[in-house]
Amino acid sequence: SALLSCDAVLMPCQPTALSLATLPLTIDAIVEAAYHNPKIITAGICLAQVQPRKVSVQDDCIDMLRRVHGHQLLAAVLPYVAEYQEAAALGVTPWMLKKNGKAAKAAKAVWAETMQRIVDHQNREAA
Repeated sequence: SALLSCDAVLMPCQPTALSLATLPLTIDAIVEAAYHNPKIITAGICLAQVQPRKVSVQDDCIDMLRRVHGHQLLAAVLPYVAEYQEAAALGVTPWMLKKNGKAAKAAKAVWAETMQRIVDHQNREAA
């Protein structure tokens, strides 16, 4: 029902085999919802919980996402940092926890890129 009432969807995706396997189901659900909610747009796919160190399985998953969904993949990523869990436990946003922390900066970058994609889509529709 959330897809029927929203204007845009941002799909978070961990760089794991399980997330890659379920991403097509999410995309199918969005396509199906678009029949009933034609204004819905896909703002993009955001890599989430990306490990800071080199992990070959993670790198393979990211490469696969770039090959298959490159045009939808945001440049900004949400790194794996404890600040997200700390903020969630306290019921606050990452930037309320640590205004200039790594999580806050990453979340702001994702937000900015997502909003730009939505504006770009609206401008294309209006043209």
